[in-house]
Amino acid sequence: LTWQARQAERERDFFRDQLQRQTPAKPEPAAPEAPKAAPKLEDFNYDEVAYQAALTAHVTAEAARQVRDEFRKEQEQLTQKQKAESWRKRASDFAAKTPDYEETAYYAPIPDEAAEIIKDCENGPEIAYYLGKHPDEAKALSGLSEAGMARAIGRIEAKLEAPPAPAPVVTPKPVSKAPP
Repeated sequence: LTWQARQAERERDFFRDQLQRQTPAKPEPAAPEAPKAAPKLEDFNYDEVAYQAALTAHVTAEAARQVRDEFRKEQEQLTQKQKAESWRKRASDFAAKTPDYEETAYYAPIPDEAAEIIKDCENGPEIAYYLGKHPDEAKALSGLSEAGMARAIGRIEAKLEAPPAPAPVVTPKPVSKAPP
C-alpha cells in the first residue's frame, strides 16, 4: 500500500515535470509600438530651432521603432522556420522507422492548439502517431483548455517513454519430495 502511494507521488511529480518542460513560460510577444505623433511648430511657440531639434529626435525615434519592429518580425520568422525544420527532421526520422506514420499521424483528428504543443515535444512524431492510432483520445483533446491539452499530451508522452513492463516471471511450483 505504501509502495502504491509512493509510486503515485512519483508519477505525479513526473507528469508535473513533463508539463513544465513542454510549456515553458513564454513571454508574451511585445505588441508593436504605435508611432508617435510628429511635433508641431505651434507646440514650440513657433521657435524654429527647438522645433527642428524635436522633429529630428522624432524622426530618429520613429526610424529606431521601425527597425525594432522589423527585427522582431524577422526573429519570429526565424524561430518558426527552425521549429518547422526540427519537426520535419524528427518526423522523417520516425517515418523511416514506422511505415504507416504519414497515413496515421497526418489524418489524426488533432486540434491545432494540441498540434503546436506536440511539435514542441522531443518525441512529437511518436505522440502524433499514437493519437492517430487512438482517435478517441485525439478527439478528447479538443474539449480541453491549452493547459489541459499539455497535461494530456504529457501523460501520453510519459506512456510512450516508459519502458515496457517486464513479463511476469513464472516460477514452477516446487515439487515436494515427501512421500505421498
